[in-house]
Amino acid sequence: MNAILKIVKTATAVALITVTVHLAPVMNANAASTQDKTAENERIQPPYIISASGIHSIAKDTEGNVWYWNNVYTNFFNQKVAQDKRPKFNFSKDIASIQAGQEDLIIKKDGTVWETGYLWDNILNEYTFCAPKQIDGLQNIVKTTSEGGSYAAIDADGSVWVWSSSPERTKPIKLEDIKAIDISINDDLYILKDDKTVWKWTPYLGGSIFSLPKFNTSRNVSRIEGLSNIASLSHTVRSKGYFLVIKNDGTIWGWATGYNSSNPFGLTDVMKPTLISSLTDVKSIITIFDTVIFLKNDGTVWKVGRELGLFLGEAPYFNMPVKVEPLKDIASIAAGEKHALALTTDGVIWMWGHYGNHGYNDPEPPHPLMLPEK
Repeated sequence: MNAILKIVKTATAVALITVTVHLAPVMNANAASTQDKTAENERIQPPYIISASGIHSIAKDTEGNVWYWNNVYTNFFNQKVAQDKRPKFNFSKDIASIQAGQEDLIIKKDGTVWETGYLWDNILNEYTFCAPKQIDGLQNIVKTTSEGGSYAAIDADGSVWVWSSSPERTKPIKLEDIKAIDISINDDLYILKDDKTVWKWTPYLGGSIFSLPKFNTSRNVSRIEGLSNIASLSHTVRSKGYFLVIKNDGTIWGWATGYNSSNPFGLTDVMKPTLISSLTDVKSIITIFDTVIFLKNDGTVWKVGRELGLFLGEAPYFNMPVKVEPLKDIASIAAGEKHALALTTDGVIWMWGHYGNHGYNDPEPPHPLMLPEK
């Protein structure tokens, strides 16, 4: 099954239409097994990659075009169109991937990493786009991750590089004796090695109400005992106090990290990896404070913990996983502090959550979002 995207322009609006071409006979829906559906979802490559952080979202298509919006959209004949905040890149066709964060990170096709994003301009009284600036010392990079002012990257050899933008800006350094296939920053940097074990490195040392923490210049990592056969790591948006990993069998294991561990799994005092039996058949996980959103292998999206986007005194709390309707055939998910995105296998982007002062005062249920014309 291949997905072909077409942009259809009318006199007053631009609509995104997805046309699906079937290359194989259609199976009876009742006869298709979960395994068949999972395999199909893995074969299909959506025409976008999505990312989100804070109050902004990013999408990039296979041609290198990038869309950037701050959770504000317009309603046109009951269709929601993302606010057009697309930055101008001189090298857009050379972008391999882009990751939203406190500073957005761009990986170019040549493996270099560039930082960019929108910053508040006190003179213009609005957000202005900062031209991308290359991060010196990073080459052949294939993946990045960030949380707050901490950053990490994996190069083509599996080596892990770390650096910081606050409270002090540092140059990237390479961690010792580590070959990684996945990375994720929470309170610490968690590293999934090629042997499917999990390791950690602490970005900051010290710090108190009288002094700022210092960037950790040690290159040594330590192993998280009790974990093996790990497939992937959870990814964090302002989640402190707990961490989750996915095993090859789709089960989830989690533990408290020793800080403020408010979470929906009762991990407050659980310092060793523990099976979370309520979550199964999981493909990817995002944690936002004490809200957890996870994508299952069958393409459905689920949530547990506090309702995304509501204030603490207002938000309902789900102790058991609840399906996010009407999402299905989802290939990937992303989230900011109060909103989330889901991308279907045929390229439709859904968005939901609370947008606060950025357009809406109440959390909105999932709705498909159109991107402006290229």
